[in-house]
Amino acid sequence: MADSDISLNRGLQGIYLDRTNTTFIDGKEGVLEYSGYNIHDLAENSTFEETSYLLMYGNLPNTTQLEEFDKSLKSYRKLPQKTYDIIDIVKDSHPMDVLRTAISSLSSFDEDRDDFKHFTRTETSFSRGNMFISSSQDIIDKYFFEPTVITNASKEMYFSREEIFGPIVPLYKFSSDEQAINMANDTNYGLASYFYSQNVSRCWKVAEELE
Repeated sequence: MADSDISLNRGLQGIYLDRTNTTFIDGKEGVLEYSGYNIHDLAENSTFEETSYLLMYGNLPNTTQLEEFDKSLKSYRKLPQKTYDIIDIVKDSHPMDVLRTAISSLSSFDEDRDDFKHFTRTETSFSRGNMFISSSQDIIDKYFFEPTVITNASKEMYFSREEIFGPIVPLYKFSSDEQAINMANDTNYGLASYFYSQNVSRCWKVAEELE
């Protein structure tokens, strides 16, 4: 590459960025917060699982949520014997090199590595007893997912916290307008929503309170 082809960006010039509620940094004061919690307080009073839940969902878990989250994490911790063999081979290397090599090897032993549905996170919903309503649950040419309605959705599910570029419509149960509004506003992304009701005043009430 010629020197003339090299481009230097001063500061943040040419760098795309956006606002986030997950992290707050004040370099001058030496402050780093995760979702409003100082990292020093988290280090002293929170477990790894609690902090991980906070980063993923934006709030610290209650007892039930933590138990379910911890159970879910543990279910994915089983390693193939071949990965242990690889670790044994490189065990005298730097710990970070051992970790990186072991993690890289996992994809070779993943039975679903060529299954595009793995990336749509649908298996998680199946395992939680959700019902799928669609013409098909197949992947078209490995790139397109059939239009799908997911019932019994909850905010802990991936599509509630990650931006989904696909024809997926999750249905959430709620007992009051206030609960529905709180659920709709509790999102890390911009909200695009549609509200239908025969009561016009109810439509205005909900529309005005959506952030």
